[in-house]
Amino acid sequence: MTSRSDATVPPTLSADAIDDALAAFSARVAHLRRQSGMTQEQLAARAGLEQSNLSKLERGDHRPLIDTVLRLQHALGLRSIEELFGDLPEPNAPTARLLGL
Repeated sequence: MTSRSDATVPPTLSADAIDDALAAFSARVAHLRRQSGMTQEQLAARAGLEQSNLSKLERGDHRPLIDTVLRLQHALGLRSIEELFGDLPEPNAPTARLLGL
């Protein structure tokens, strides 16, 4: 049996890496919305969100909950939430790549 101290512990993401990922997500949502020809008001209505919250999300001033991510995926007609995040590193990528270094 493997003890807890012997188990491989995945690296933690730095606060900067998380902030960078959220900024990329926010920019991607805004890009996909504009690409689909929708205003913030239209996307917010389709996703069941307040326009002010969508605006904050697109500016990077709001951290979305998973239900918000799923609502945006559906409202934008995306097949998966991965499309909202763009290119993400593979799970087996080197630690430096996961940390955005």
